Amino acid sequence: MFDRFWKDIDKYFEEFGQDFEQAFKKSFKGLSKDSENSLTWGYRMYWDNSMNKPVIKYFGNFDPTTGKLLEEGWRIPPIEKNYDDNNNIWNVVVDLPGIKKENISLSATTTYINIEATSKKRKYKHKVDFDQEIDPESVKAKFNNGILQISVNPKIPIKTEEKKISIE
Repeated sequence: MFDRFWKDIDKYFEEFGQDFEQAFKKSFKGLSKDSENSLTWGYRMYWDNSMNKPVIKYFGNFDPTTGKLLEEGWRIPPIEKNYDDNNNIWNVVVDLPGIKKENISLSATTTYINIEATSKKRKYKHKVDFDQEIDPESVKAKFNNGILQISVNPKIPIKTEEKKISIE
């Protein structure tokens, strides 16, 4: 069991390393030394219970898969998204340092939650996609000390019960 786990971890780090290298090669091609656009980029790795595997999420002011800067001044905030099997709910945690509650805008559809947050010095924007339909009417959000916590119910509960299969 643990051998598979560590092989998966090694695989994800190898893929991450390749993505990281490609992103920086692409990113630095278009920027001159006197560019006003400074690069802000990082990653967050966490275990996603709904997919039963580690997930790597990028944040910053450019897309590491394309190497292109985002719209002027905007950043992708650090985000963590997990499915809680016990309560049948998606939990999303977003780091928004330097932002006030009244400067956050949230909207939702059946497939994503859109986040925009601004201050004098920072602007964050990101669309949090879901692999299944969610209920936009069930979205609840709390904001405290730069941390936005969002919860939303899936339209159809994810079943994680194990079913015994008979062999013929």
